[in-house]
Amino acid sequence: MTSHIGRQFKQSNREELWFGYTESVYWLRLNVTDISGLDWMLVIEEPWLSRIDFFCVGENGEYTVQSTGYAYPFYKREVSHRFFIFHLDFRDNPHKTI
Repeated sequence: MTSHIGRQFKQSNREELWFGYTESVYWLRLNVTDISGLDWMLVIEEPWLSRIDFFCVGENGEYTVQSTGYAYPFYKREVSHRFFIFHLDFRDNPHKTI
């Protein structure tokens, strides 16, 4: 992530984030470290979100993106569930930026 974009993120001191009902776009960046060796999933428990773009930074610095939301067909979800679920793969590196 370029330093210009990286400087625009602000750290939250809340355990849970809630922005209310809005048509605004929010970007979140999480630095995650796996010390458990277990499978991780990011679960977004807001089934009324029309669009979610999930970006993950790979080993080579390139991004992968998965797009979902209620505006997308249900069968295209990685996990068939009413919430939006993304698998986090720590096999190559225990540190991820998502």
